Amino acid sequence: MGTPPHETRNVPRRTNDRETGEYVTDPGCEGDVVIKGLCTGHTGPLNGVAWSSDGSLLATVGDDHTCVIWNPHTGEPVATLIGHTDAVVRVAWSPDDKQLATVSHDRTCIIWNPDTAERLLTLTGHTDAVTGAAWHPDGTRLVTVSWDETGIVWDSGTGRPVTTLTGHTYHVNGVAWHPDGTRIATASNDGTCIIWNPDTAERILTLTGHDRFGVEHEVYGVAWSPDGSRLVTAGWDDACTVWDPDAGQPVISFVDHTEWALGVAWSPNGTRVATASDNGTCAVWNPDTGEAIATLVLRFATGITFVHGVAWSPDGTRVATVDSNGACIIWNPETGEKVTTLASRTDWVDGIDWSPDGTRLAVIPNWAEAYTVWDPVSGRPTATHTAHTNLVGNPAWSPNGTRIATIHNDKACTIRDATTGQLLITLTSRIGSPQGVAWHPVGDLIAVASDGGRCTVWNPDTGQDVATLTDTGAACLLDDTRSAVAWHPSGDLLATTNGEGTCIIWQLDIAEKFTTLTGHTDAVTGVAWSPDGTRIATASNDGTCIIWNPHTAERILTLTGHTAAVTGVAWSPNGTLVATSSNDRTCIIWNPHTGQKLTTITDHARAVSGVAWHPDGDLIATADVSGLIRISHLDGALERAFISVRPRVPGVESYASWTPQGLDVLEGEAWRVLRVPEPEDGS
Repeated sequence: MGTPPHETRNVPRRTNDRETGEYVTDPGCEGDVVIKGLCTGHTGPLNGVAWSSDGSLLATVGDDHTCVIWNPHTGEPVATLIGHTDAVVRVAWSPDDKQLATVSHDRTCIIWNPDTAERLLTLTGHTDAVTGAAWHPDGTRLVTVSWDETGIVWDSGTGRPVTTLTGHTYHVNGVAWHPDGTRIATASNDGTCIIWNPDTAERILTLTGHDRFGVEHEVYGVAWSPDGSRLVTAGWDDACTVWDPDAGQPVISFVDHTEWALGVAWSPNGTRVATASDNGTCAVWNPDTGEAIATLVLRFATGITFVHGVAWSPDGTRVATVDSNGACIIWNPETGEKVTTLASRTDWVDGIDWSPDGTRLAVIPNWAEAYTVWDPVSGRPTATHTAHTNLVGNPAWSPNGTRIATIHNDKACTIRDATTGQLLITLTSRIGSPQGVAWHPVGDLIAVASDGGRCTVWNPDTGQDVATLTDTGAACLLDDTRSAVAWHPSGDLLATTNGEGTCIIWQLDIAEKFTTLTGHTDAVTGVAWSPDGTRIATASNDGTCIIWNPHTAERILTLTGHTAAVTGVAWSPNGTLVATSSNDRTCIIWNPHTGQKLTTITDHARAVSGVAWHPDGDLIATADVSGLIRISHLDGALERAFISVRPRVPGVESYASWTPQGLDVLEGEAWRVLRVPEPEDGS
């Protein structure tokens, strides 16, 4: 399935010509078509990369649950494949380029038509994350491997399993099919690489030797040489080893990385090996001598830590790497020089919040160093406030609308003038990394939630910490889930969440627990009080929202209907409705008394990261990880949508906005993600 449509009309659509890589106007649109969604690139860390056999296209996969197909010559995204419900970790083209396989932590492998973005088959059978895929040289079979310790060989035409490879004793991370199709190699966290007969599922040979530190270490990557005479593996012991696959003996090891070797790939002519590392580098080696030819250093260029994948172009003149910073970089493997960077055109939106009077909307991009205040009527930004370091989580307007509080990755919460952006005060946490922020209903206090269920209450004028609330038994959150915090309307109670699936309500005057709400089976991602304070709602990664009696800690109602993690929850101003956002790409409006679904907003193409009610209660704002902000009526009809775009030229404002009547705001380079013609003036 492709990217779902948005409601924009009266603009000519542009498509990508696969041969030339240039955008062309659809001749049948006649100026009255629906834009088929946004083509923004990825919005999170990347995990895998693969070239088409002719080198004309490059596919990348990432934590944002998508696969993006790029034109590597222009650096433009061509298509986005949307269908997985968890991180996508590896991608593989069929030998004839007519199919594309992606594997995911959602335990599935999807086979796609890369030309139409249509899902052809979904392969289900693994019981844990699927971590690798490789095609038989003739394209009739596909092998996948999983953390369930197995590999499955599938008929790629019918989607039926042919054989199951059983023998590893821990997670299987990588897989490669021999060039003649007679053997399969798998790499595992059990410290071994096993060579199999794919027809009988018999184990031919077990390779051990990633033991540079005296014990067998995890093996992450595996690749056959083009002629099939050698095999290379990459492991946790910082080494890559070249093997004689017939004798089962190591030939040579490359030990130069200072961290784990996460991926490995042979050049098409077999004279080079490229390795990806946890230390932010990709090294190119001579596999005969072990000599390092070039080191591609990403950590200084992009500020990242992990290189998750590496792939050679079919002609051997380029190497593509993908990293935890969300970029795919194409390099010259001989000189180590960067050729092209394929990166997202937009920023994942972490959080949104309406001003108390409903005239402005503050938007926080994930990990950015600035946030934007938008006019929701005109669809134009009114201010951009630069932060001192990376932003995380939701913004929070003060009750009188004069200040905005934001949290940062350096343990700070900053408060700025909402109009000028002037920094008023910085509150620095001493008990952990800030995860959420909320103003006291009167505005004389501010609460900052930290990891591990901890929270500090501050005086926002003086910077004095008034109270420290610590749940000593809570788990710190090790994934992207963040703690949340919310004040009772009276200001006497404060609710915080943690990674153990609980919500704690605190009595502020004595800084002690009032009660604990227990019932979720995964981390709690959001918390919100009803306007009258008689109920409290919690959202969770377990896919549910629970409405509680905060005084008795009794569960009143469980809202079920999302098919993935619930990322946020908000009450309507009059308390008659509850809205939830989810990674399933929807926002649902509920009756909180009956649990009935009233409206499902389905027009986001990516995971919905946040939801906020307009103060009047007649509109609702939702944000997704592609950077799209959508303002909807209660029946789900669009009022206005807008998006900010990263410009190629620094300092050029780039954004777009539209209503059901059409695109009425287009600035800078926003046309690139909307697939509309470049403005004639080039702006």
